[in-house]
Amino acid sequence: MNPFFQRIQVVLPELPSPWGNSARHWQFDVALAALGPAFYNKAVPLHLVLHLDYSILCNELHEDLFVSNAVNRRHLLFRLEAALLYCELLEHLYQHYLVVPREVEALRAQRIVLRQLLVEYGSQKEHGYTFATPLVETNPANLFSPSFSIRNQTTWFNWGRILANRSNRTIDLSVNVIHAAPRLQRVIRSIEAYVMPSLAYLNFVFHLPRLLVNNALVFKHLVPGPWMHKKERTLFWSTRLYSQIQRRWFETGNDVVWTAVSALNLFVLVGAWAPAMVYVSTLAFAFDAVNAIARASIEWGRLYALQQAYQEKYEQETDGEQKKVILHHLQAIEKRIVFEHERLRLGIINMVTVFLGMILVLPWFATPPAVLFVSALCLLALWGAVYVSATNIEARRPQERLGFFARPQPVLLNVPRPDDEHQPEDGVSHNNAF
Repeated sequence: MNPFFQRIQVVLPELPSPWGNSARHWQFDVALAALGPAFYNKAVPLHLVLHLDYSILCNELHEDLFVSNAVNRRHLLFRLEAALLYCELLEHLYQHYLVVPREVEALRAQRIVLRQLLVEYGSQKEHGYTFATPLVETNPANLFSPSFSIRNQTTWFNWGRILANRSNRTIDLSVNVIHAAPRLQRVIRSIEAYVMPSLAYLNFVFHLPRLLVNNALVFKHLVPGPWMHKKERTLFWSTRLYSQIQRRWFETGNDVVWTAVSALNLFVLVGAWAPAMVYVSTLAFAFDAVNAIARASIEWGRLYALQQAYQEKYEQETDGEQKKVILHHLQAIEKRIVFEHERLRLGIINMVTVFLGMILVLPWFATPPAVLFVSALCLLALWGAVYVSATNIEARRPQERLGFFARPQPVLLNVPRPDDEHQPEDGVSHNNAF
């Protein structure tokens, strides 16, 4: 039996077999439709773990098909079958219970590729595949999501907003240092009189779109109404709430805090109360640091739990070939752990450094103006260092793409099955374009 199927059935024992009466007749999507709310109340909270394992599997397949020079055919088919199972399960969850059309379309396109790869590489007599249902055509229009677009643009525009705020802070603090140029001081102060209020309003409105979208989506998925999918309504209210917290807690927490801070800066802590703003901002940066650490801990914990589960499966497995497949997957998980450590650690370092820089501004420390100016310059330099590092890390993200583009295919080692040991092991060269 496929070792990945055995692994997922430990987590979801009610999961049906993907095979029909024939050993290679795939009917997993049909079986999924027959499952009831009891199963999906267990499966929906696991969707991030399932997606993570699927992502790592796709990375392995990418290396098998477009990087490796030689791949064991049986091992490749194990991974393709598991990827298709994950893909169809996730597509069903996102379509009927999480209701994310963009994810559904992306998974549907991947399912087409995975089926074609299974047919191609399993075309020999002992590996022929048939499918109970025809492929569903994708709808490219569903790939556009207003909420995803707002979230994505917010993330990228945030780089410019942070640069503008830190540059303004550096220029503002320079006034207390350049005593030898009083005219320049006056010019800077006159410019700051317009720039600072503008940036304050920018900071206020910046987080609002994403905050409003996330709150609207949480309302949509929690409060029953004509907008709610009938299958989603069969889930427990607590399951729907937990799934939304899983998907939105980091962004929503960040946006709530900073929208409140910006509102206080504009409408409450003004005039005689303005000096109190530095304490509020410092607390907000402390929240950012804690939030980044919590996010990293959760994501690392998810990876380590997945690694531990496959390690236990590896130690319990007695079949030599399946142990090799699991070991290969463990190596892929380790690579993902290294990548995520680097990516998330960068965010923690950035947030903690900014928080420490803000502490210097507190009146308690009576920090000299020159030190404040140097710290502002350091935070400005940190922005550049983090931007370059984040770009480089993203460029090294493990590749998962399985698309229709021409690449030389690997040599597949056709290892005989236990009941076919009389057949010789041979290599088959494939140069098909996918």
